[in-house]
Amino acid sequence: MNKPSSSSRRDYRDWYSISVAAMRRWLVLGALLVFAGVAFLVLRQWQKYDLQMRAVRAVEQGEQLIEEIEEREDSALLRADNLAAWENLDKARQALIDGDYALALDRGSASVRQLQGILQKGEGSIRFMTVAGNVEYRRGERGAWKRAREVSVLDPGDWVKTGSDGTAEILLGDGSTYTVRPNTMILLGGDKATERGGGEGVSTVVEFGLVDLSTAARASRVATPQAQARVSRDSQASIFYDRDAQRARFALFKGEEIEVRSTDGEVQTIGPLQQVEQVADRLGPTKALPAPPQLLNPVDDQEVDLDAVQRLTLAWQPAPRAARYHLRVSENRLFASNVIEDRNRRKTSATLGLRREGSFYWQVAGIGSNGEHGPWSEPRAFRVAALSSVGLVADDVPPPLEVEEIQTYGSLVIVKGRTEPGARVRVDDEQALVGLDGAFDKTIQIKREGWATVEIVATDAAGNETRKRGRVHIEGF
Repeated sequence: MNKPSSSSRRDYRDWYSISVAAMRRWLVLGALLVFAGVAFLVLRQWQKYDLQMRAVRAVEQGEQLIEEIEEREDSALLRADNLAAWENLDKARQALIDGDYALALDRGSASVRQLQGILQKGEGSIRFMTVAGNVEYRRGERGAWKRAREVSVLDPGDWVKTGSDGTAEILLGDGSTYTVRPNTMILLGGDKATERGGGEGVSTVVEFGLVDLSTAARASRVATPQAQARVSRDSQASIFYDRDAQRARFALFKGEEIEVRSTDGEVQTIGPLQQVEQVADRLGPTKALPAPPQLLNPVDDQEVDLDAVQRLTLAWQPAPRAARYHLRVSENRLFASNVIEDRNRRKTSATLGLRREGSFYWQVAGIGSNGEHGPWSEPRAFRVAALSSVGLVADDVPPPLEVEEIQTYGSLVIVKGRTEPGARVRVDDEQALVGLDGAFDKTIQIKREGWATVEIVATDAAGNETRKRGRVHIEGF
């Protein structure tokens, strides 16, 4: 047998050494690929776990926020007005059960944002203070119209409308109040309101109807489709717009001034007890308004015995610049629907025939010779009751007094409760409204920060009193 040559052995060794190096490279590459694959799987698993944990935390945070909301007295109203927040949380819970963590995180995060927004609404928010009759609101341009309720929260860009018997008081975030009268529709401030109002920082657009406003510590911008008005701070004003006739009226009852700017750039400034009218794009001259009449008789909150008196005379002092008077009597302090409406009263008195028991409110406004409607007087109340039927002489039992709710919004305090029908109620020495069923509500302002005590006193026809006190915390005003 021939032995292999030395060169052949060297070739074999060279080939063998090259093959080992290649194998080593392949092994390293394979190890790297295996490591990368394992790392990828670990990363995917970690990402899934992280997504799951974030979704779980979002749901837990949402549940904690709901617990906070449910501790509030108005929780049922908040849920009804913000149902999407609860629905999103329900969807997040179900997505967690189904293992769809991305959907759970998305719906859970949306719910948290909505719930946080609900909790942040308080001072600085917009809400209904008082609602009477048919009042509705909707979210944005395409939302469904909902029945308005007291303390329902509103957002910039919401619409509010009233029916023929509807009136609503709205509290703005800066402390200003808007009274939306019957047959009125408004758009609350926001980008859409500013766009429609043709200016910067529009608080409200009056699409049609009448709005009375009381500004707080800063000016307010209110617009109609054809003009914008800047109402100075600490003012009482009225803005009316007739959409069909394209006529508007801007009136200042109390305060410094209103600056009215039409869409064609014309500007008119009016002072207290003045108004300016607008037809299409043209502003008319400034006109003086009658002063509010001073009411004389009966005194505020007078009791009338229906068994002894069947007629009651309402009287007031003549008002400067008034040619006639507008008298209204209502069972509602907002005068949403009136039992008497006399727009052409020439005398400074009116005699009423008393037919039934109840609590009534009345006020008078002067009307100028050219039809200029002046500001209303401060309202007064009187109560009609058959006193003999309530055992007046023998009654020594204090009336029941139940304080159902005390809410604060900045410096404003809203007190609601119930007493016996026919009783009078005062809150911090201010007269409250008592309905035929004994229900009452009163809004007062406390101009000091910190803790304060609110006293509620109910007095029945025999003079018996029940007193209750509540503590409130005033954040600022």
